[in-house]
This record gives sequence, structure tokens and C-alpha cells, in this order.
Amino acid sequence: MSLYWWPGGGPATGEEGPPAPPTFTPDDITGLVHWIDATTLALADGAPVNSWPDLSPSGLTAQPAGTQRPIYRTNALNGHPGVQMAAGVPADSPLQTATPATTRTDGFTQIILARADMVPNDGQVMIHNGTGGDGWGLSLTTAPAGSNKIGWLRGGLAWQGFAPSTTAARILIGRRQTGTFTMWANGGTPIGTSTDSLNPPTTSTRIGSHSGGCFPSHIFEAMIYAAPLTNAELNQVGAYLAAKWGVTWTPAT
Repeated sequence: MSLYWWPGGGPATGEEGPPAPPTFTPDDITGLVHWIDATTLALADGAPVNSWPDLSPSGLTAQPAGTQRPIYRTNALNGHPGVQMAAGVPADSPLQTATPATTRTDGFTQIILARADMVPNDGQVMIHNGTGGDGWGLSLTTAPAGSNKIGWLRGGLAWQGFAPSTTAARILIGRRQTGTFTMWANGGTPIGTSTDSLNPPTTSTRIGSHSGGCFPSHIFEAMIYAAPLTNAELNQVGAYLAAKWGVTWTPAT
């Protein structure tokens, strides 16, 4: 009787065992319109980031919004790379796409794994679909003064602060469905909800800012879906990010 190896297992005899289960990636979920991942950037430590390719079907590469550049760091989170915005690099260093990932004002999901390098911060965002006067983005806000909250920006309308900010890496998710925006930080129960109105996104999707200035942060991976992901789908993405980057995710409820 011969011995052989079967996929996902050890030595077997007689017949081949079941194949290994497929590995989940964010594009397995329908509606992905923007996806950036620092592990895809093959740069030296301290090198300027001149572009950040979009891994989604949209192909919306993010490029510098001005003359400055964010910086690539090879060991930014548990041995993995990240893109450093503002702190320790030029103050105006966001990236932007040629058009917004989606123009939706409802039925969307925004996800980012990032770390704030300082708190408080003066009302900037880590990822914003639109510009300063429109769209929506995940943010750290000082409104009201001194609150230092993680929340979201309704471009041109208002900040919404939900939970205290820290300099720890967090998986932040914002979903708007049937007029209600819900936000999670590392999963679990939502940290806040809002039913306030939105202005349609225009111009671009911006990484590290919503207009001028920049969010002092390290950004590791981010996605935008033109769909309101279910909790089960959120947990797929959360578990994927947690396993890949060595961070915490509790199933979203």
C-alpha cells in the first residue's frame, strides 16, 4: 500500500482526503469598490509612497494630493508594514484617487485598520470617500472640544464622535443601511449610531485626510464596499484582518 500526502493534511492511505478550505479575501464579498493593503507595497523603510494601488475591481490607485508624500514603514505593526501619515513626515501628505470609490449616500460599508500616532487630533480622517465638503469618512474628532472621539465625518455637515480614541491599532467599520450609520471598533457591540443626512461624495477618495492637512497615523489596510455588509460579512473581514495583522476582533453584534 502506497503512502501519499493530501492537500491540507498528512500522510494518507487508500484515498485522498478533502481539500483545504479556500482562504478568504475581501473581494470574496460582493460590492468591493476600493481596497488598499500596505503589504502589497514593495518599498524600503522610510521610502516615500508615490502611489497605493487599489486591489478592488475599480482600479482606483491613490496618488499624492500635493507635493508631499507619506512614508512607508517596514515594521509598523507586529512585524508588518504600514504607511505613515503626517507625524514625523511632511504635514500635508494624504493620497487620493481620481474619482470617489462610490457616490452612494446609503447602502455602503467602510473599513480600515489604522493606528493614531497622537491624540488629540484636529478633526482629520483616516479614510474619506469624498472631499471636505461632502461624502463620509472614519475619523478622530475633537468636536466637542477635548472629546477626542473616534467617529465619522459627514463632509460639509458635521463630525460625529462615538468612542474615546487611543494610539492602539484598531479595526474600524462604518456601515450605513436604510438611513442609519453604525460604527464598530474591533467588533463587538456598536460604539455609536447616527441617522443624520449626508452629502453625495464627489471628486475623490482620500487616504489620510478629507481635505487639507493630514491625520497623524499609520494606515495598514482599508476597504470600501458599495453595499451594506451583513454582520456575518463584517465578521469575515474582521477575522481576516485580525489573523493577518495580529490584532483583536470580537464578532460584531
